[in-house]
Amino acid sequence: MKIFINYRREDARDAAFIIAKSLMARFGEAHVFFDRQGIQAGENFVRTIESAFDNCRVFIPLIGKEWNNILKSRYAIGERDFVLEEISHAIDKGVVIIPVLLDDAVMPLKKDLPEKLHQFSEIQAFFLSTDSRRLPYDLENLNALVMKKLAESPVSKKSVPDHPKPDPDREGGNTKSREPSMPKPLKDLADVDGNIYPVITIGDQLWMAANLKVTRFRNGDPIPEITDDLEWKEVRTGAFCIYDNDPANRDEYGLLYNWYAVNDPRSVCPEGWHVPSRNELDVLRKCSGDWKTSGGWLREAGYSHWKQPNEGASNKTGFSALPGGARGKDGRFHEFGIRGRFWSSTQFGKFNESWNLFLPHNENGALMFRDELSCGFSIRCIKD
Repeated sequence: MKIFINYRREDARDAAFIIAKSLMARFGEAHVFFDRQGIQAGENFVRTIESAFDNCRVFIPLIGKEWNNILKSRYAIGERDFVLEEISHAIDKGVVIIPVLLDDAVMPLKKDLPEKLHQFSEIQAFFLSTDSRRLPYDLENLNALVMKKLAESPVSKKSVPDHPKPDPDREGGNTKSREPSMPKPLKDLADVDGNIYPVITIGDQLWMAANLKVTRFRNGDPIPEITDDLEWKEVRTGAFCIYDNDPANRDEYGLLYNWYAVNDPRSVCPEGWHVPSRNELDVLRKCSGDWKTSGGWLREAGYSHWKQPNEGASNKTGFSALPGGARGKDGRFHEFGIRGRFWSSTQFGKFNESWNLFLPHNENGALMFRDELSCGFSIRCIKD
């Protein structure tokens, strides 16, 4: 079996069947292990699963909206969690792991996992929508990703380790999220226009600690500035603007860019930096251990720029997010002082939308929204 599908029946039964069927059509039934077809009545399922790992090269855990709740409830009653054991086995064996997040599901937090599985929470996930309009496209991309990983990963010559047994002293992940040490500013960064940005380390990532305000692509070509509402609405190439077309807003809040500027191969970021992907923003959203509270860790504290209540803002990360507002697809400006929007480079399927980090003044969370490519949002570059 080259490909092993791992899932919770109470969480992702239907999606698992659809994904398994798609993978089998692409790679052949003999190369995909799916327990609903791979384990026959009367077989010892533990031994069958162990055998399936012998030639496993790509391990695909499916995570739906209830995955984390089931994890916690099983630990609470001391019930054996075979899904976690399979993940542990995959980590021990060193196979490629591609977590698949279904719809709005999120990766488990490190603090909720056994210590030996902490690294699982840090693996970049693949996002798959079960919406009938998006599903065929996502399945095609998943198949392509699996094909790529199979080509990159050599057949393991290592013997398969014994199937791990639960450790009652570790199960349940009682590790508490740690307060970050005081962020240490690094050497400042300059863009092609000569603007200077502070740089901060957050976890394993290096971020700009101020909003981008460059007016030229990396190669020196100008990025058009558009002030007219109708022209902004209709343009389908890279462009920028200043909030409310007021130059006084430029220095502190930076510029607003449409997504076409984000996606331009000439790049808006300095050499060695790029606009973050959705996955990279998701890592940032875990800075506090939970996206529901990390918004406060990312926003500048106080009311110099943010309007009240600026809920939970502490800026513990040093990211210093500002409420630069947005320019809508209709060309109108809004949300200044109450929301910060930051583009990702990840487009939402074939739709005319892309993901962005959404930080509101009246909530403590760091949210992910999808908006039309013609909207104008802030940009924070991340180190390659």
